[in-house]
Amino acid sequence: MLRNIDFVNGHFGALLFDCDGTLAETAELHHYALTAALKKLGHDLPKQWYLDRIGLSLDGLLGEFKDLVGVQLAPKDVSPVEEAIYCGNTSIIREIHAVTSIVRTNAGKIPMAVVSSSSRSMVIATLDVLHLTEFFSTVVTAEDVENPKPAPDGFLEAAQRLGIESSQCLVFEDSTQGFDAAKRANMTFKDVRSLL
Repeated sequence: MLRNIDFVNGHFGALLFDCDGTLAETAELHHYALTAALKKLGHDLPKQWYLDRIGLSLDGLLGEFKDLVGVQLAPKDVSPVEEAIYCGNTSIIREIHAVTSIVRTNAGKIPMAVVSSSSRSMVIATLDVLHLTEFFSTVVTAEDVENPKPAPDGFLEAAQRLGIESSQCLVFEDSTQGFDAAKRANMTFKDVRSLL
C-alpha cells in the first residue's frame, strides 16, 4: 500500500496533499462554522446539501447557495464568522491516520505541500492542531490563487514553489474537484478513500 512506499526511491519528486477530508476529518466543523455564519445572515444551511458540495471553495459554495436561497452572499460577509468559529474549535479535528502516516514517513525525504480551497487561517489551524505544519515546505490556499479547484492553479503554484515539474507530483485528494484539478495540472493523483 502507498503508506509503506519510500517515495524518494520512486518516480515522484513531490507529494501534494489536500487538507480537508484528506489529512483531517473537518467536514463536521466546517459545516458547524458555516451554518453559524449563514444563520447570522438569516439563512439555514442544509447539512446534506453542504456535504454534497465538499471540496468547493467558499466562493463556489456561495455561488451554488444562491440557487438555493435566491440571494448572492459575499465571502467577506461570511468568512470572518466562519473562520473565527472554526479556528476556535479545532480541538475536535481528528487526523486521517492512513494519510498522515504517509506524511510522517516521508518527512525530510521528499518535498511536500498542502493545497487547499479553504482559507489560510483554517488550513494552518488544522495543520497546527494535528502537529503537521513542520512537515510541509509550503501551503497553498484559496488566497494564493485566482481560481480554486477544480482549476489546476493551486497544484501548479505548489509545484512551482517546490521547484518540481508538475508531472513529477503525486497528489492525495478526496473530492471530485481535487481529482479534476490534479488531472488538469498533469499530476498523478490518489483517492485517499481507497486507503481507509
